[in-house]
Amino acid sequence: MLKALRNKVLIDPDPQPETSGSILMPQYREWVATSGTVLDVGPLVRDLVAGDRVVFSPDVGTRVTEGQREYLLLLDEDVDAVVLPGVTAEMVESVV
Repeated sequence: MLKALRNKVLIDPDPQPETSGSILMPQYREWVATSGTVLDVGPLVRDLVAGDRVVFSPDVGTRVTEGQREYLLLLDEDVDAVVLPGVTAEMVESVV
């Protein structure tokens, strides 16, 4: 298992919707936020706890693979928002 250090946040990212038949042009791509669940926080992180659902930019952090699973390790300041309890994944996708 991985453990977050200092001001890092370990996230289990939500699956991204599949797109078919499209070519991604970086200069024309739309900004789309990504969400996930916090698994662990480093000792310097104050505003997040394990179990929080969060929203963050798709181009931040470091992707880490352990076994068959892929996780994301980001700085606490790269988390844009905490999803409040009772908000579903569909609601998050419709906002971002």
